[in-house]
Parts: sequence; C-alpha cells; structure tokens
Amino acid sequence: MPESSTNPEQIAMGPYQYWNLQEKGWVRILSIEPSRTLADPIRASLLHQSLSDLEERGYEALSYCWGRANATCAIGIDGAPFLVRPNLLSALRRLRRQSGGRRLVWVDAICTNQADITERNRQVSQMHQIFSKASRVVVWLGEGGPRTDFAVDTLQQWAAPAKQIEDRWRVTVNTTTASTQGFYDDWTLLYQALQDRDGRPFFHARLVEVLWLFQCDWWNRMWTMQELVLAREASVQVGSRTVPWSDFETVAKLFTIQSVHTAGGGAASMDGVHTSLVAYLFNMAEDLRVLRTHRSANVPISLSFVLQYTSARLATDPRDKVYAGLAIVDWEETQEALRADYNLSCREVYTSAIKALLAESGDLRAYNFLLGTPPGGRGGEFPSWVPSFAADAVGQPDLCFMGGGSRGDFIVTASRGRLYLAGATPALDMKHELRFEDDDKVMAIKGVLIDSLESIGDAAPQDDGATDNLEISITGAVQQWRALVGRLDGHYPMAGPNERRESRKEAFWRTVTLDCKVVFYHAGLNLHNNPRDMRRRLDSPTDAKIPPRTASEERELLAALDEQVRWKEGQQVGRRFFTTRRGFMGIGPPEAQAGDVVCVFLGGETPFVLRPGKGGRYKLVRQCYLHGFMMGEAIAHACHAGILRLEEVKLE
Repeated sequence: MPESSTNPEQIAMGPYQYWNLQEKGWVRILSIEPSRTLADPIRASLLHQSLSDLEERGYEALSYCWGRANATCAIGIDGAPFLVRPNLLSALRRLRRQSGGRRLVWVDAICTNQADITERNRQVSQMHQIFSKASRVVVWLGEGGPRTDFAVDTLQQWAAPAKQIEDRWRVTVNTTTASTQGFYDDWTLLYQALQDRDGRPFFHARLVEVLWLFQCDWWNRMWTMQELVLAREASVQVGSRTVPWSDFETVAKLFTIQSVHTAGGGAASMDGVHTSLVAYLFNMAEDLRVLRTHRSANVPISLSFVLQYTSARLATDPRDKVYAGLAIVDWEETQEALRADYNLSCREVYTSAIKALLAESGDLRAYNFLLGTPPGGRGGEFPSWVPSFAADAVGQPDLCFMGGGSRGDFIVTASRGRLYLAGATPALDMKHELRFEDDDKVMAIKGVLIDSLESIGDAAPQDDGATDNLEISITGAVQQWRALVGRLDGHYPMAGPNERRESRKEAFWRTVTLDCKVVFYHAGLNLHNNPRDMRRRLDSPTDAKIPPRTASEERELLAALDEQVRWKEGQQVGRRFFTTRRGFMGIGPPEAQAGDVVCVFLGGETPFVLRPGKGGRYKLVRQCYLHGFMMGEAIAHACHAGILRLEEVKLE
C-alpha cells in the first residue's frame, strides 16, 4: 500500500478499514508523518511489509500500556479516522519527528487488527521477531512535566558513577565471596557519597521523584516484559525526555543492594522511604535485567523461569499470563504445546500450561511458585491441580526458594542442591509419574498418602496490602502453635526405621523454622550472603541454635523470625501450624482444615495438602512442610517398612 498524506479535514471520513495481511511473516508498520507542533493531528499510513524487508529498512517498536480509558481519540490513517486510547495518542505525538521525514513504528493496537482473532493469533506468534528485529524498542512511560524532568536528570546523574562500579566488578563479581562483598561495599560507598553530596533532605526528595518513574503501570504488565526482554536496544521516554534503558537497570540495582544493606542493619526505612517498598519497585526492573542477561548470554529460558519472574505482572486478558511470555521461551516442545489461540478458554490455556510445565521439568517444581487459589475459589472452573496464573492469586512465599535464588536477587550464587527432596526415590530421582484422564479434568499421580490433619493453629499474619510489612509479627502465632502442641517433652514419632529419636521440642522448633537457618539468628547468615539451597538447612543431626536452650535464646529466635518477615524472608507468613492424627507436625496453607490429608508425590520437593472428595478422589490444596518427611523418607523408609504404600492418587 503506497504511503499517503492525510490532512485534518480527511479525518472526518468513514472509519479506517484494515486490509488483510498477505501471508505469514508479514506485518503492518505505522508510518507517522512529521509535525512541528505537538498539538497537530496525527497523520500516518499503515504499510504492509515482510519482516525481513522491514528489518533491512529499519523500524522501531513501541512498548507501552494501553491504559484504562476507552479508545476515543481520533488519529488519521490513510485519510480515515482511527480511534486510539489517550496514552497512545500522547506517545504518537512525542514519537513523530519535527522534521526530516516519517518515523516507522510498530504499535500493537494499530498494526494488528485486534477484532480479528485469526490475525491476532498469527501476530502474537510473531512477537518474538517483531521486537527482536526492531532497531530499537521505545518504552513509553507517559507524559512528563517538571517533576519527571527532575527525576530523569537525577536518574542519569546517579547511573553514571554506578556504571563505573559495574564495569570494574563485571569480571569478578560472580566468582568469589570476597569479590561479591567488595561489590556490595563499593555500591554502599557510592550511595553514601550521593547522600553526602546532596544532603539528606534533598537526596530524599530526589529518591521520591525517581521512585515515581518506577511506579508507572508499564512495570506491572505482562506484555511489556516480553517487549523489553526481546529488544536489541531499548530507550525509555517520559514526555520529551529519552533515557537509555541501562540507566534504569543500573539505578534499580544500586537501590536494591542498598535496601538489603539497610535491612541488614535493622533500619526501618531508607531516607524516609520504606526499604521494602524500594526493593519491590526496583525489583521489577531487576527481574527484567535477569531475563535480558540470560537471553544475551544464550542461556536457554524455560516457561517455568519466565513465569517465576513475571508472577506479579498483570494482563487484561488472563490468557496472556501464559501467552505474553512465550516469545522468550526457548523450549520447542513448550512452544508447540502452547501456541497462542484466543479461541481457547482460560481453563484450556491454563491446563495446557501446567501440563507443559510438568513436562518441561519432569518433576513438580512448577508448584513451588504457582500456588494458585484455594479449592472452590474459582467456582469450579478449573481442576484443583491447575493453578491460577493470575497475579492476584492468593499465595505465600515459595517454600523451596526455587532455582537456587529468589525473585529479585541481583547476584545468584551457584545452587548446591534443592532445599527439600520430599518426593525423591532412594536414588535421588525426582521424576514424577502421572497421567491425565477424563478430558484433562483428572490428574492421576503416584504418591504416598501419609496422614490426616487433626489440630490446626492460627495462620501467621502476612502483608494483606493494607498492613505495612514492617508492622507484621508472627511471634503471637508461634506462641499459639506451641500451646496447641502442649507438652514438648517426650519423643517425636519416627517417619521410618533406623532414625535418631528426636525430642518433641526439637521437632517443634525445626517445624517452626521449616528446618532452615534463620537470618539474624544463625551466625554468618545475613541478607548479604544468604544461600537459597541446601546450605540453608539446619545442621544435622543436631543444630547448635535449634531448639533454643534458654528463654533468652527463644526470645532472640522469635525476634529474628519477625525480622525475617519484615524483609520478606520468612516463609511462615500466612501459613498454619498443624499436627496430624499420628502426631506429626507441619506448616501448611491457610485454608488447611482438620480431615485434610498430607501426601508426598513422586517428584515433589515438598509434601502437599489434599482435601478428600467423592469416589476416592482428592482436591489439591497447596504445598506444606511435614517434619520428618522432607528428604525422601516417605518413599525410602515409610514404604519400605510397610506402614504406607506408593499408590496412584487421583486429583480433580
């Protein structure tokens, strides 16, 4: 289609009508005419072109949020009116050149016929090429003003010296503990120097304004993640100001490190801003950096990895929680199993996604972070074993610290074994054995049904969105759990033969701590050097700090558990202590209730709580910690002793 000019009078003609794209590998590209005045109407053309030819010609791709407002703003495309949303109108006005010719930009809301599902499916499958072939991806954060100009200036001023530190430590930062600590120290010294230069009140004012740049909706959306990760080169535009994406990454890293440093010192805020808020906002940029680093280093990216790093992101269409990350997934089998198809229901998409995740890993690690909603919480739309991928799904922190590192870690040490191996065979095989039946409504999986829950304690409080995380204490819940257990003398029941007789007191405190060392309590363990794997487990067979020997030690432990919670390290939050009919102790999900059953599945890093249903079937509730059954005991010992048996458990 030839390029054409559009004058304001022509916008009154009939609405724009799309021409069908010729074939696969072709796209539409928006050719925006220049204008010397910001308020002039947008005049543009839609050109049809193959991606290969377009890459050679050179084009840019726009990454932005659609916004909540309806499409009521008219622009002119090939002489016909086309309605766009206000945020896109602002972006197009800023993107067009003042002179020097047209600007070629790919914009999803315009270049794809959103009303044509067949075309939409095809274009979504080409997103990988569209954004990776673009000469540059422009991230649009919205219209600016004096405050945002001030924030952009500050961002660039802070990024320059921080990048020098990055470059200096780039080679050695992931090699030794000493170099890691040196990296921390240099960034902390820089932070202090910036404070001293500006003075605390002005520095605080600068930080508040910079934080605004990280609170825009763009940071919370699924599609924007993919668009940025695929970019060869990216820049961020706020109003008329343009900043390299690397400046955002660098400043986010600086304050992520500093928030951890402040937490290690026990401070409640960083220059008047809660460190938990700073860490949350900057971690969104840090997650993108991790994904981009993996991609640039040609490290294969799995669907599981993508979903772990995008769990908090939002999508208007719930199916896009899966589809929006497919373009950066490198596993061909996953790509084949999950081709974007908007004719499918959300249940069908999510069912296919969890099946792909289970096939991808061969074990049950996907459930480590996809905790989903409680049984019945979806009105029966999904089987219980199909987790919700929605960002607002009810959940707690990962029990397993998946992959050797947690979300937001800027330095991830090499993993040294999984934290738990509940579903391992004696040969340490962590493969599941499962099949699907009844048109994917039922998952039949091999496991060991251990015992039923008898007594349930209060749920430890967690951040509900209204309560500041810094105010949360789990001490009261732990004290109630202790009262629930009663006497702590005597021995804990053995999970299998040839085990050390453990006291109920030791078992209780190992359960409360999830058999993990506690930051701020165990020597040498802090937020700077915090392993997320087997090194985090309590010493065996005995630990010098657990159980606490004195009342003073117990108070110290409870205070440390509360401190962990403040910095989102405590895995007890939102969970309940329970005892079973045979006297086992555990930590389970908030919806756990008497009569539920604890089961260890082959390939599961932790046990699961199940709810008995009709016809011998169960509903999957969530993961739990069951003391004495976290390292394969159910498979290797209990089954061998003839107390329990490995059987096929049907989940519906």
